[in-house]
Amino acid sequence: MILIFQTITMSKKQSNKKDYIDEHEEWQRHQFNPGHFTGGRIPIWIKKPCNRKRLGKIFLTLGLFYSGWTVFNIIQLGKLEQATAQIVSAIFLGSTAIIFIWAGIKLIKKS
Repeated sequence: MILIFQTITMSKKQSNKKDYIDEHEEWQRHQFNPGHFTGGRIPIWIKKPCNRKRLGKIFLTLGLFYSGWTVFNIIQLGKLEQATAQIVSAIFLGSTAIIFIWAGIKLIKKS
């Protein structure tokens, strides 16, 4: 009985994997065919996306790293005589940190 159950579950897993590969191959064959994916056909990675939570955590980590780097640049502004480069760097890093944190939160909420 257990052997039959294992065989059924293994065949389902292999079937899902084969469907994924078949749909990916179909997309590769028709990716440059205009109009093929209109009317409900979409690529498999859009239909069944990967683990977004992991990517969200990576984005949050990068955002926190860039925000720390931004704080460091702002602290260094008081110590330098020519602060133009540090101001540009702080603005760029701060905006990058905001974008990564926003994307990370959005991905974690979706999953």
